[in-house]
Amino acid sequence: MQPELQIEIRTDSHTNQVVEEYQYYVDSESGERVRHGYCRAFYPDGSPMESSQYDHGKTEGEWEYRQSGIGRIGAFEEGRLVGVYSDYDGNGRKIRAGT
Repeated sequence: MQPELQIEIRTDSHTNQVVEEYQYYVDSESGERVRHGYCRAFYPDGSPMESSQYDHGKTEGEWEYRQSGIGRIGAFEEGRLVGVYSDYDGNGRKIRAGT
């Protein structure tokens, strides 16, 4: 049986801009929120900062982060970075890779 997903939307109290949005379910035993599904974070001006997926509380699949014109893309399995991540400039050109 799949858990019932809910959506949390957090906003900045001063600007009312969305700063984070994610899916979660409430664990039936602990009563805690468990991230499951998409997660997005935004800068105060509304531009995207991060996008990822969660599987029962662990980061899973493609992850993307942006800061100061640089984008970073990587992949996660069971909450751990796997393989190589890549950094891109504002024009989408690969400028660096690492592990």
